[in-house]
Amino acid sequence: QSVNARDTKGRTPLHLAAYLGHRDLVELLLAQGADREIRDRSGKRPVDAAASRGRADIVDLLVEEQLVQLGKNLYRHTRSYNLRPNVGISAGPDGVLVVDTGEEQVAERLMAAVLALGKGEPKYIINTHPHGDHVGGNAVLGAGATIINQGNLEKCREQGILLRGPEPLKASSGRAFETYYAMHFNGEEIRLIPAPGAHTDDDLLVHFADSGVAHMGDLLLTQSFPAVGDHVKQYLDILETVLEVFPPNTTFIAGHGRDYTMSDVKEYRAMLLRTIDVIRKQLADGKSVEWMKQEQVLQDWEPWGEFLQFLDTEYWIGAVYDSYSVRAGDAGSTG
Repeated sequence: QSVNARDTKGRTPLHLAAYLGHRDLVELLLAQGADREIRDRSGKRPVDAAASRGRADIVDLLVEEQLVQLGKNLYRHTRSYNLRPNVGISAGPDGVLVVDTGEEQVAERLMAAVLALGKGEPKYIINTHPHGDHVGGNAVLGAGATIINQGNLEKCREQGILLRGPEPLKASSGRAFETYYAMHFNGEEIRLIPAPGAHTDDDLLVHFADSGVAHMGDLLLTQSFPAVGDHVKQYLDILETVLEVFPPNTTFIAGHGRDYTMSDVKEYRAMLLRTIDVIRKQLADGKSVEWMKQEQVLQDWEPWGEFLQFLDTEYWIGAVYDSYSVRAGDAGSTG
């Protein structure tokens, strides 16, 4: 009988072993060639079955890892399940620099991927922001590394690790990131750009200028509404500045989700503006946030709430409402 045989619900032996928490059997089935991506009739994969039972250890067995080369010495490391963040890795003649270290429970696997590049352990770690799923691996990967975040940029400058940019990163329109820091590593300039006030007060954009790649951290969640709470206006301002300041051929690494091109970011911003206009029109008509949620005024955009399900249309209605209601000091347009 095939290792991928199905029962009446479309479940394979791997689905059942994952759901029941039989780790040894999961390992055996994988060794025999069981399909980890196969879906049952409800659309669930074996990894979803394990997650529904809280078996993080089995989830980690079932998750595939990818190391995608984005530049001469630049890679993106991704684990294929749920909230796993994207990690940037520069590995070359100067050693290894890592952007975000992911979650603590999978840090050893990330370290193994780094070491497999043959350039040693990380020399520098840059954290885009301090949330646990982005800094949880610092202790494992950062034992011999200098950790750089928005809070210690000046200290790193004083130590000679970073240089402060001599002038703003400015577009012809006048939009600018007023302050940035830079380091030269593995043959390219790496720019660290503070972008606070939307996702957290400590966000950094990390621009690998010569590779044409920008790691956005959670300031870009592709396939999802942004996690910005009632700071929608600030987020749009950051996004607009990114669109005008960064070169048009830039590849954007998201905090979670697939990479975006500049065209993707423009389309993403346009989608956000359309949804904001829908909500603000209802707001102007005196509708409450509860009414908007009940009437599903963003029904056409529900797929944007499926990737990160806590950032669904109801969340986005509340975020926009809180950002643009009278008590939030609404006085201007979305754009």
